[in-house]
Amino acid sequence: MITEQLTTNPAGSRDVDLGFHVEKTWNRDELENSGLALAIKTLHEMSFEFLSFRLVKHFHTGTKQKLQEEEAKKTPSYEIFDRPAISR
Repeated sequence: MITEQLTTNPAGSRDVDLGFHVEKTWNRDELENSGLALAIKTLHEMSFEFLSFRLVKHFHTGTKQKLQEEEAKKTPSYEIFDRPAISR
């Protein structure tokens, strides 16, 4: 189960590294029903968005409120904190 709880490791990193088994021979249906697809779907349902190669949630640094994608586009980058979920 994926949760939003943050933990801090001794190095200070807050991202999570996950590994998934995927076969080169899998067809589209097998990929869409894989653990990887389920994890990405779950993270999207938790309001994480793709930013380059990772999934993040955008937060306003002053108010600490979550920003929707359109709000984040209109907010200066120095006022946004991106909380990462996963690298792909």
